[in-house]
Amino acid sequence: MMENIFSIWSNFYPYLSVHYSQHYLKNCYENQNLPEPAANSYKNGYPFCYYLQHGKMFYLQAEQAPYELKPVLLFYGMIQLLKAWLLTADVDYPDKANVLAHGVSSRKKKKYGYAFFDDAVRIQKTGLFSHLAKLMFHMKPLEGKKYCMGLLLKNIPELNELFKRMKKKAFYHPLIPKQKCQYILPINILDEWHMTVDRFCQNLNKYGISCSSDKNLLILKLKKELTPIYADPFQYSLTGDYMVSCSKERVDLPEILVHYIILYNLSMISRYETEWWYELHYQKSSPDLSFIHAFLDVTAIKIPFFISHYLGVI
Repeated sequence: MMENIFSIWSNFYPYLSVHYSQHYLKNCYENQNLPEPAANSYKNGYPFCYYLQHGKMFYLQAEQAPYELKPVLLFYGMIQLLKAWLLTADVDYPDKANVLAHGVSSRKKKKYGYAFFDDAVRIQKTGLFSHLAKLMFHMKPLEGKKYCMGLLLKNIPELNELFKRMKKKAFYHPLIPKQKCQYILPINILDEWHMTVDRFCQNLNKYGISCSSDKNLLILKLKKELTPIYADPFQYSLTGDYMVSCSKERVDLPEILVHYIILYNLSMISRYETEWWYELHYQKSSPDLSFIHAFLDVTAIKIPFFISHYLGVI
């Protein structure tokens, strides 16, 4: 069932207590062998609470705001939640000014004939994005990489139905639960990938997933249960399904960073490309609008959902 905004924010209620947050951070620091867990948890308890509360305020305002204003509110709400999450692994955040920058950049002046799907964002050497990628996801430096909006949107599983209707192309199939740690897929999805059963199974074996075929089905056996934030190589959808990508155009980013890039770009467009932004909304002549609105609806729920799960598993 689609997650609702109340059930997500209820996960954050314990962190309204500074005493609880300090105890929680102390456990985080001790589990990661970080220095002076008691002193640092005491120091970071209030900022942790305030980041979460400030982020929640942005999201609740975005829920009431028109779509023209949502990107700015959602982007800065996301930033606050991410800062709180960083405090669970970085006792000195922010210890340097360069981690306060967004860490991504876009073309400030859009060219004639601009289309959002074709736009791209470049990753910078320093900033919040790179700090998150390195510290929280243990990724190698991404400096200089460019990511196209159309490609990133294809990597949001909740947009699959919209792509199917408007672009006549699906990019995900839901895994069908069979029993604990076991799922099935129709074998004909391999036709979309132009892939044999053996090749498909070899790819899954890299993730410790055994795969076999039985008549018209693929049977997947996992060593442990999937969770929304630990589902590789699959992705969690707010519908409650785990989805397998049937596109070869997968990005090398965790989904939360995909949301970061798209939201950053939309917030910049809404602030600095006002004429194009309002023409998009009022002329309604571009399919970009459908995907932008759908993404904003998804990210308003999914980022707090992700953060609540990341906080809950430490």
